[in-house]
Amino acid sequence: MLRAGGIMLIDVHRMLVHAEQAEEGVVEFRDGTTGPVLKHLSGLQFLEAAAVASIGQLTTIARRLGLLESPSLRVHQLCGLGLYGASDTLAMMNNGDFQGDVALITGANKGIGYEIARGLGAKKIRVLVGARDAGRGQAAVDQLTAEGVDARFVKLDVTDGGSMQNAAAQIEREFGRLDILVNNAGIGDWDANLGGAKPSIADMANVRKVYETNVFGPMALTQAMLPLLRKSKHGRIVNVTSSLGSITLATQPDSPVAQFQVLGYNTSKSALNSMTVQFANELKDTPIKVNAICPGYCATDLNHHSGPRSAAQGAVAAIQYATLPDDGPTGGYFNEEGRIPW
Repeated sequence: MLRAGGIMLIDVHRMLVHAEQAEEGVVEFRDGTTGPVLKHLSGLQFLEAAAVASIGQLTTIARRLGLLESPSLRVHQLCGLGLYGASDTLAMMNNGDFQGDVALITGANKGIGYEIARGLGAKKIRVLVGARDAGRGQAAVDQLTAEGVDARFVKLDVTDGGSMQNAAAQIEREFGRLDILVNNAGIGDWDANLGGAKPSIADMANVRKVYETNVFGPMALTQAMLPLLRKSKHGRIVNVTSSLGSITLATQPDSPVAQFQVLGYNTSKSALNSMTVQFANELKDTPIKVNAICPGYCATDLNHHSGPRSAAQGAVAAIQYATLPDDGPTGGYFNEEGRIPW
C-alpha cells in the first residue's frame, strides 16, 4: 500500500501516482481513509477524496512524484480525468469518445467559464467561447489557442434572444451539431452598491436582472441549442449552479447556506436546479444528459475574488459532468464529492 502521509498534503486530498507504485490498487490518505485507484489511458492513476486545495500544490506533488515529464504538461490537463465519491463513482477516464466534439461554454472569457473551456480543450474537444464582449472573448480564444486548445469565439448574450439564435445558427453552419452545452454565465445581487440583497430589502429590479441571466438565459439558450444537441451521439448539458440554491441546506439553521440570505442569487440557483430536472425528465429517453453542478466558493469577479478555491478548481466538476459516460447520471445536483441535497 502506498502511504500519502509522507507528502505535504495539507488540505490536498487529490494526488497522482505511478501505476506501479500502487501495487494493491489502494492508496491510504493521511486521515486514515482509503480510496481505490482509477486507471487512465494516460498510464497515470487519479485519486479523489475531496477538493484540491490549489493547482499550485497539485503541481508540486506531481513534480515530486516525477509525473511532469515536461514543463509543457499542465496539471489542469490531468484534472477531471476521474472522480471517486461515496455516492457516485464516475470513471470518466480521458474519454476518447469526446475527442473532436463541440462544446459551447457561456461566460467563457474569464473565471470558471474560461477554466472549463481550458479543461475541455485539454481533452481535445473543440471549445466555443461564448462571451458578450468580442474583444474579451477573442482575447480568451487567443490565449487558449496559444496553449494548444482548438478554440473559437461565439458572440453570445444570454439575455438577448436574437444573440442566442444567431449563435445557434453559427454553430449549425460551422459544425452541424453541438455536443456539450455548459450554462456557466451568471451574476449576483449582493453588492453593497446595489443597496443590499436580503429578502426584506432587495430591489426587485436587481432581482429581475439576476433572473434574466441566471434562469431565463439558460432556459432560452438550452431551448435554442436543443436541436443541435439532438444531433450529437451523446449530448451533455451542464448547468453551473451553487449550493446556495439548495433548499434543504437553507432550511438547516446552522448551515452556512442559511446564514447567506440573498434573495435574487440564491433563489435563481434554486430555479436553475428545478430547470435542470425539468429538462432531464423530458430528455430521459434520449442520449442527452442534464445535470447541475456546484463549483464551490471560488475566487472570481462575482465575489470580488474572496473565495478560497481557484477558478480552475471550480471547473473540475463541470468538466467531469460534461464528459459523462453513457451510463452516467442525469437530472442530478452534484459537486466534486457527489450529490448535493436539493
